[in-house]
Amino acid sequence: YHNHIHAADVLQSNHYLLLEGLDSYEYEFFIFASCLAAIIHDYEHNGVNNNFLIKSRDARAMIYNDRSCQENHHLSSAFACLSKDEFNILSSFSENKQRDLRKIVIELVIATDMANHNAIASQFRVLSSSGALQLEDEESMLTILKVAIKCADIAHTTKSEKLHSEWTKRITEEFFLQGDLERELHFPISPFMDRQNPQIEKSQIGFFQFIVEPLFDAFNNWLETKDLPFMTHLRENKQRYEAALKAKSNLR
Repeated sequence: YHNHIHAADVLQSNHYLLLEGLDSYEYEFFIFASCLAAIIHDYEHNGVNNNFLIKSRDARAMIYNDRSCQENHHLSSAFACLSKDEFNILSSFSENKQRDLRKIVIELVIATDMANHNAIASQFRVLSSSGALQLEDEESMLTILKVAIKCADIAHTTKSEKLHSEWTKRITEEFFLQGDLERELHFPISPFMDRQNPQIEKSQIGFFQFIVEPLFDAFNNWLETKDLPFMTHLRENKQRYEAALKAKSNLR
């Protein structure tokens, strides 16, 4: 799941969402920074979550003191790569612009840590509903960019059944591989990661109900548009899981 195709998918989704709300040349620097964050947000991901890194006392957990271990590693490794002459796409930027861009990218990649989800989503809903989100204000802009990249990171849920099903198979197998490691190391197996007790429909319904739908509803409401195509796909995908779970229950 966490590979270069995921990075490309998040980049495309992020760009689409931003152009729906920031379709103006005056925001191009913020859009560029956000697209760069999307590209690197899972750089060198090793297929396990932060909790596993902490439990196993992985080097990433030791280096980053158990805080956003993966995300800090993605940032550190990506910026180390960008510092090399052959990969430095920022060389034409002034020093001030490079510092500003780095600051934004760090904030956005850290925002993709699900440990930060509730705080970011709640802040966005409050500011958006009160009309306090102003594009001229940098803090407001940063909040919008955080929610956009968070939406993009899980945007496979808003795509066609074929695409969404493929991504779900990939993330499920990655979860099961972590569960296999946890069993081998005699750790408690993380929820929905037990290959011997698959609960795909149940886990996906919870994911849609508590994470996906509220986040995309909030972003769609901020755009002040009627449901965009991605909202239709989102609800259709959720309904398929609900129907599948109901069918399984009826067989018992």
